[in-house]
Amino acid sequence: MPESYRKGLEQIAAIDPGNGQAFVEELREVSPDFAEYFVGFAFGKIHARQVLEPKLKELVAIVSLISLGDGKSHLRLRIQGACRAGCSKEEIIEVIIQSVVYVGFAKALVALHLVKEVCTEFGDCVPSGPTPHQRPLSQRGKKGA
Repeated sequence: MPESYRKGLEQIAAIDPGNGQAFVEELREVSPDFAEYFVGFAFGKIHARQVLEPKLKELVAIVSLISLGDGKSHLRLRIQGACRAGCSKEEIIEVIIQSVVYVGFAKALVALHLVKEVCTEFGDCVPSGPTPHQRPLSQRGKKGA
């Protein structure tokens, strides 16, 4: 097994421990070569790079998939991965809000709905309290508020 493929499998398992291996096996059934390229390159070479921390990689993936507009299943998976990597619900929603300028409201609304689904279904990324930007204007900047 090539080193990049092994690293790729580790990356996929970290993003989706419950279904990642099954996804790779489905790819292998259709095309072993494609599975090797996908796992080895996309995850074993690119995603395995250590320059960005895992949560930032997931946020980049989320925005990229939002911009494509047709990858709901992968987008949902990467939202789950972002939660596993330590992103808060607020961080995920913020990248969606920031993407609106470039991708439009329709694509952002799909992503926002998926965040709601993931948080409802898995209980991940539940906010611990309002961020400073979500507090009433009169309370922003005050200690303890």
